[in-house]
Amino acid sequence: MNKQKVKGFDITIENIVGSIRSGVDEKGNKWSTEMKNSYGYFDDTVGADGDELDVFLGPDLESDFKVYVINQSTGSPRKFDEHKVMFGFLNKEESIKAYFDNYEKGWKGFDDAITFTLDEFKEWFKSGRLSQPAKPKEVLSVNYVSAETYNDYPQSASNNAKKALKWRDEHGRKEVSGGTSIGWTRANQLAKREKISRETIGRMAAFKRHEKNSEIDPKYKSTPWKDKGYVAWLLWGGTSGVNWAIKKKESIDKAKMKNESMSKIKRICLKGEVETDITLKGLQEQAGETNSFETLILEISSQGGCVEEGLKIMVWLDLLSQGGKEIITVVSANAYSIASLIMLAADKRYISKHGEVMVHNPMVPFLEYANANELEKHAIELRNLESMLQQLYVNFANISIEEIKGLMDQETYLSPDEAVLKGFADEVIDIKPKPFSMMAIKNEINMKSTRNILNVVIAAVNGSEVVNQMYYNTKGEELQIFQANPAKYGKGDKTSLESGEVRLSDGTMLKIKNYEIESIEKEVEQPAVAEEAVPEGEVKAEEVAPVAAFNEGPAPEKALAKAVNMEPEAPKAMEPETPKAMEPEVPKAMEPEVPKAMEPEVPAAMEPEAAPVQEVIEAVEEEEKADPMIEHQKAMDDMVKRIEALEKKIAESGEFETLATEAIDTLARNTSSAFKPEARKVEKVEAKKYNGGASIFQRFKSSNK
Repeated sequence: MNKQKVKGFDITIENIVGSIRSGVDEKGNKWSTEMKNSYGYFDDTVGADGDELDVFLGPDLESDFKVYVINQSTGSPRKFDEHKVMFGFLNKEESIKAYFDNYEKGWKGFDDAITFTLDEFKEWFKSGRLSQPAKPKEVLSVNYVSAETYNDYPQSASNNAKKALKWRDEHGRKEVSGGTSIGWTRANQLAKREKISRETIGRMAAFKRHEKNSEIDPKYKSTPWKDKGYVAWLLWGGTSGVNWAIKKKESIDKAKMKNESMSKIKRICLKGEVETDITLKGLQEQAGETNSFETLILEISSQGGCVEEGLKIMVWLDLLSQGGKEIITVVSANAYSIASLIMLAADKRYISKHGEVMVHNPMVPFLEYANANELEKHAIELRNLESMLQQLYVNFANISIEEIKGLMDQETYLSPDEAVLKGFADEVIDIKPKPFSMMAIKNEINMKSTRNILNVVIAAVNGSEVVNQMYYNTKGEELQIFQANPAKYGKGDKTSLESGEVRLSDGTMLKIKNYEIESIEKEVEQPAVAEEAVPEGEVKAEEVAPVAAFNEGPAPEKALAKAVNMEPEAPKAMEPETPKAMEPEVPKAMEPEVPKAMEPEVPAAMEPEAAPVQEVIEAVEEEEKADPMIEHQKAMDDMVKRIEALEKKIAESGEFETLATEAIDTLARNTSSAFKPEARKVEKVEAKKYNGGASIFQRFKSSNK
């Protein structure tokens, strides 16, 4: 036998052109034929008959030939037997003629011949369908046995194979007559420590049935190479090789089953707000064709939203369950409001050890200029909705009506362990923490970014060494940090909280002791690319953005060294003191003489490489030759216009009004202009209409009767 590589395929030649091929048919009749073409098999394959996949080699192996696969059948009625592959033939007719030329006259095994291009044949070759009749241009991109190969068998298995090969070389094939041609091929592979496929490993494992030959027959004690059974046993690696193959096969098959199981699982994500006519559609698009999966995993990180949409999602999950799908929900961050109900519509419910659940009574988003009758109508609708939601919690979470009513009345946040205890989740799981989807701040407008920028302006004008910045935790509660570096908080910065742990809205965990940040843990998964964080079709919502995206960690040591020991109730950033000499962290270019520095947005002049204030002033004066007093007045006018523009974008808020007034007053006190604008009232934003939710809830309730 010799080996040949054709078009990337490893082929072992058993019969060369002109040799005699012989055997015994299924009725016990001997047969033989002279080979008109070289004949062999593809290495490390298993054909329909349990042996390797056979191949005839034609005269045109160097050409870009097509491959013809013969489906061979036997018996009456006809039954598929195995394939014969025809390589290197010019056309189908030539391949069929060559096939019959290599069999005795009257051969009736031919069924049909299937034509493949080389690429199609390679796909079919890897498909795992070699035990079935080939079909024309078959679509074969389904699960198939991996082409991965292995050579981690023990050295003793290689040594056993080498022993048999050595006997054959020393005593000749006639005296060492044990083993088949396939067995000797296997011995060559093991001796050379070649990689073998899972199919070959399976055949090695199956050789366990010949274990009786593992001991030398006493009559061949002095000439063991004459013991056919013992030689055959050694060819397959002996006891160590067979035992390894059994364990290896089990390991490979377990891994394959796991992969196949995973391929039947579909993961989708509910991230952000539950929005009317958007969220359900997005989840359905993520899920795709329902026949493509058996288990649906819904990952939840949501602040809640539209009750009607949430109930529709629950109905959809229930319909999938009725169709035989397993539904699993995983709260990877937070499940607030209606999301805490969505998580319950599942066969299995898990929550991350970093997760949180919140329940509360339904609310009307916005009401403006409502009279008593309208308020009473909304109150009745809300009470009805409360009762229905409470009943759903009772049904799904196995909690009493009294207990869930109390939890909803108090707007209760449940830790992972509490969620399991009260029946919201089945188990707490250990997964990496992920950012919470922030809820809207109830009863007030979130103006954190605007206030923070104004505080930066005030601190710059006052020459303060700290800047008062506002952050929110995952519950929407405020936390003030008095930062040594305006751009980011760091260890040692003072806070408005005396002691404890706070997880900010971006997932960062702060440990605070004695009003001071003791440690910062940035262990939240922050995807670098949006597509990686949000699978195609995932539902996203506009979240409450963290303050200034530049808050990425501790402040530089130089800035920390400047931090002053101050109580949070009286942040220096708010004191209208005389300006001090500015350090590089808060550039002098922020002084009001430079118009750009007074923009509420983060000024370009804050960058450390900005030119000194005096140089900027001189450059402006030389270029424009303008009256300084006029320029001061223009700067103040510009500041007023910008603050007015900001005020129009937000709802009325006394806190913002006070802060804005203070910012303007502070700027005015530190300029030569006598102009001192008054605070202006903030216009209300247009209220959103209440969409209700009772009707869809009734439909959902009916579908579960």
